[in-house]
Amino acid sequence: MNPKSYKNAVPEGYYNRICRVIGRIGTCKGLPNGERRGRLDPYVIIKGIRSNNHTVNVYSTSVHHNTFAPDFNEDFDFHVPASWGLRELVGLRLMAYDSEDLLANFDGSETFLAGVDVDLSACTSGRTVSHEVEMGGVETYKIRGSRRPRVSIVITVYREVLVKPQDPRVLMLQSVRKVNYVREVVGRIIQGEGLKNRDLVGLSDPQCIVRIVFLSGEVREIARSEVIPGTLDPVWNMQFQFTFEPEDQPLLITVDVYDSDNPTDPTDRVELTGEHLGSAAYPLLKCLPPHERKQVMRLVGRSQKHESRLDKDGIPHDADTELKTANSYVRTLASIRIAQESMLEDRKPTSVVDHMVSLGKKMKAAMTDFLNGPVIQDRSLLTVEFRTRIKSEDMPHLAAMDKAVQVADVYDVERILALPDWQRGIYAPPKALIEPRNDGEPSRGTLGANEEIVFVYGQVMGASGIFPTKSGTKNDSYVVIEGVSRKAEHTFIHRTRMVPKKNTPEWYETFYLRVPEDAEVSRLVFSVYHSRQDPAREDAFLGRASLDLAYQISGESIAEDLPLVGATSVVKPKVTTGFRRPSSLSVEVFVERRVKPQFVAVEEDSLTTLPPRSHFLSRKEVIPGRWFEDLSQEPCPVPSAEQEAPKVLELHSTGQLVQGNRKLLDMIRNHHRDMKPSDFGTSDTLLLERDLKRRQVEQEIKNQQDELLAAKRAKERRRDLADINEDLPEGADFNKRIVMKKAKSLSALQTRFGKPPNIFAASSKRDLGDIKHVTLKQGFSAKSSAFLAETFSDILHKPDVADLVQHGRPSSAQEHLLAPRTQQQLLPARRGPDDRPNSAQDSPGMRSSRQQLPLKR
Repeated sequence: MNPKSYKNAVPEGYYNRICRVIGRIGTCKGLPNGERRGRLDPYVIIKGIRSNNHTVNVYSTSVHHNTFAPDFNEDFDFHVPASWGLRELVGLRLMAYDSEDLLANFDGSETFLAGVDVDLSACTSGRTVSHEVEMGGVETYKIRGSRRPRVSIVITVYREVLVKPQDPRVLMLQSVRKVNYVREVVGRIIQGEGLKNRDLVGLSDPQCIVRIVFLSGEVREIARSEVIPGTLDPVWNMQFQFTFEPEDQPLLITVDVYDSDNPTDPTDRVELTGEHLGSAAYPLLKCLPPHERKQVMRLVGRSQKHESRLDKDGIPHDADTELKTANSYVRTLASIRIAQESMLEDRKPTSVVDHMVSLGKKMKAAMTDFLNGPVIQDRSLLTVEFRTRIKSEDMPHLAAMDKAVQVADVYDVERILALPDWQRGIYAPPKALIEPRNDGEPSRGTLGANEEIVFVYGQVMGASGIFPTKSGTKNDSYVVIEGVSRKAEHTFIHRTRMVPKKNTPEWYETFYLRVPEDAEVSRLVFSVYHSRQDPAREDAFLGRASLDLAYQISGESIAEDLPLVGATSVVKPKVTTGFRRPSSLSVEVFVERRVKPQFVAVEEDSLTTLPPRSHFLSRKEVIPGRWFEDLSQEPCPVPSAEQEAPKVLELHSTGQLVQGNRKLLDMIRNHHRDMKPSDFGTSDTLLLERDLKRRQVEQEIKNQQDELLAAKRAKERRRDLADINEDLPEGADFNKRIVMKKAKSLSALQTRFGKPPNIFAASSKRDLGDIKHVTLKQGFSAKSSAFLAETFSDILHKPDVADLVQHGRPSSAQEHLLAPRTQQQLLPARRGPDDRPNSAQDSPGMRSSRQQLPLKR
């Protein structure tokens, strides 16, 4: 199916997206040789391109040693998260690098070889496509001849149709109705590897301290390991477990490693007397399933330690007060000195043993590089295991966010301050709500609530493709992270250490900030600079990346490569056509949202807009627990009529009410029949006698009608049986014709319904073997014609209007109806079909009496 028609087939309210990409990296051919002598150690990284031009990590191949045409043949499988929504996956980006330390990194390395973009928007679901594409972006001085690098890849794309997601703001507001916090942390510090040596003689005596960073910004120690003397690869295997209260709300776990100067003293405070070897931080929300329990963290220098983090000018927080209050020139000199000391700590050994170890490593590296290739550089690593358990509760102050509360007097203030949300939440009551006005009365206004970002944290991994400020040089890069509000107000968050002499720097620093109550963060800005290490010159600007947090859901992470834009003082090399390697910054960001109460006071001139309370306490309690007596609120007995009403309605809905009334009337009538005339008065006796006579006449008439009706039905039954016994036409099958009863409401309708089969005659017949078919034709006999004439005879005469409307007392001709009659008087005279009523001879009374008596049909 054509992809365009496939998209058009998606119904309204749905969208088609790529949900999974499966592929295989084949062979790379014709990779260019760089400046280094010998062969390459290439590897390929694959990144997914989203519709907002951000990229995500998909796959990284292994490093193939000493070759120009690596044959990877490695499979990859990437599932696209449904939380991406309409910012779906649209392509893949393949980039080849030359490894410098036999390690593959998603940020790449200093030597970029080639790259290519593969479009996935036109791929059909479930179809496997093989590509062998030419790679571009190679620096022109590396090209030898007309040969261009190529890469082969096999891709299978799977699509799905989903309902379009709701508005991002709606999803974000729905997420803040619940708050998730870490209830328990269980972990184990396994071992360290490649730690720095800080002793002049011998090796370090490492000890690690585990601390927690809470939502309030507080940092608290929860575990401390033992000291392992004389080693740079300590093995602790220290387990710990800690439970937190709902008001704590931990977010980050940090591990600080120190070199103890008194390893035999258990009371030694190593964080005060020892030297810092490295620190690492990890988000606790990433310790939940399905994340891996075991993690390998990279230990970073003093800039990761909580007490010595750098400010915007590069001065540590634990620096001297004089340095913090100095002018900009002095602070710039101090930041340059601190950066140089940090570089020396990472590169320069501090002991004789360390000098010898370093010299031996350099000789071994030179020999290995000559024979096989480069060796892995020294990195301080820490292996840990973390697992957390979370709990979910309702967000405090939700009622105020849904509907604002009017504050008019002191009773409203007391009622608001008594809410339990103030103990569960992180906010204190607003000062404007507590502090009274000049007249002693509380401030009048409205108490509402809005969601806000109260804590932002994450990690800056590294940058890729940063261009140098001068041709043939490398940058000394660092990153400044700031939060920006909707009013473009900036709030400083973090500054990373300076990574020297690299155009692909790796920081791996964790940043975090408890947002001040008077500040707002709706967007993060990452600015990358090149340190000139000259107080007379400003640092060179290398690019800026922005990440929108306005609709990010609380507790969810954004892990992307953000494009760096805006660099003006860089030199871009000349490359071949077909691909441009973009400058990007790899980050991961979390936010925590809470509902913040806000009190808006009313101006003095507008106090009349808020009505005061409708009543005040002006007397003592009339009833205990009640300040006034309201008879309308007292319980009162329910009347019997209201109690019987539901029963009557139930009887009426089930049809039992009419049946019960009939039984009741029969009981009354029987009671009246049993009563004697002496039980009534004179006038009542006459009425009762007349009523009894009338009932006797009605009963006699009913009995006679029943007898006539039974005789008529018996006669009709005998007639039908006689008709059936008559000779039928040959071929007629009377057994298939059921004699049906005539409907009483259709007495005057001439139809074939309910007639015996003898009124149908055979019009034609033919023999088909032993079966004879007969076609019936309708005919009417004299008997049926006479029956119809007799039926219509009683309705041919239309009485006058004067005969139907009676005025005044009934005439003497009509009074005879109340007297008892004989059987001959009650039975109407039988007429023939040709008889007609004579309106001149019959009196109106006789005609009306004939109309009241039942007709014989």
